[in-house]
Amino acid sequence: MLPTVSVVIPLYNRIHLIGATLSSLNQTLHPNVVLEIIVVDDGSTDGSGDWVRVNYPQIKFFEQVNQGAPTARNLGLANSNGEFILFLDSDDLIEPDFFSAKLNALLNNHEIAGAYGLWEHFEEMNNGELVIHPRHAAYPIIQSPNWEKHLALLLSGWFIVPHAILWRSSVILEIGGFNPKLSINQDVDLLFNILSNKKTIIGVKSPKALYRVHSSDRVGQINSQPKLEDIFNLRIQFKNVLDTADLWSDEIKQAFSSYCLGLWVDYRTTYPLIALQFYKLSKTVCPNLKLRGGFVFSILQTIFGMVLAIKIKYFLRNSNKHVWSYRNNTV
Repeated sequence: MLPTVSVVIPLYNRIHLIGATLSSLNQTLHPNVVLEIIVVDDGSTDGSGDWVRVNYPQIKFFEQVNQGAPTARNLGLANSNGEFILFLDSDDLIEPDFFSAKLNALLNNHEIAGAYGLWEHFEEMNNGELVIHPRHAAYPIIQSPNWEKHLALLLSGWFIVPHAILWRSSVILEIGGFNPKLSINQDVDLLFNILSNKKTIIGVKSPKALYRVHSSDRVGQINSQPKLEDIFNLRIQFKNVLDTADLWSDEIKQAFSSYCLGLWVDYRTTYPLIALQFYKLSKTVCPNLKLRGGFVFSILQTIFGMVLAIKIKYFLRNSNKHVWSYRNNTV
């Protein structure tokens, strides 16, 4: 008997994009698996739900008053029957034969909670051609079931789109699905809950998940203080879990602190009060952590401390662009 994968798609005002998403799930493109496609219309006002019902009457379709994608995903999860589950947004795509390698990993090791592969950003041209945005650095694919290594990556700011991971449905049901109270990082929270319970995922070489680039802001972008506050409160929750379960290692401490320090640097001028809280949290976990920024910056940190060193660095950059080179430096 072929394995069944439930594909849950939250839908909100994507009448011009949902067709491409559903086409990428055509059963003929995905051999050796049975696909149960579930679309949850989250209160669309552009006719998206009616379009799906008319053009894809064979799929499972649900409607809800607009409550956000996490609630829609949870509704789809509650009505799914597959042993495995994929959460796919209504504007994104998967490549043909996306499931085979991931299913093979999950079927051969029942201790693995999920299997993930590569993903890329893409744009669709007016003629329908897809243009893939090349990466500046290789995407990490860890081909061993190591929960601690994956947890450190996650805490460092590693981002993996939800539809790049094929989950064992029982694991997602066990942790209760997505947290609808979060305005951002719901997928990060889900993955943290799994890895902090020492359930692991594994990377496999397989066809890619494709993540659409939009000219407008996506929900996952940090573009407001409330979102940054949500991220901070979530990191406090993470810290409490790591404390309680005694999961800290040097690698996890470094990853957690580096991420918090990076957000302080990025948002210390736009949202200074909440950014300062990230700085303090970073220093609580890893007091001696320093930013990477080349030999000169390291000397400045040692002499003046991190905060003053950054001020000096930016003063020098603004005073004379030739005084400081930023190439190959990370702040």
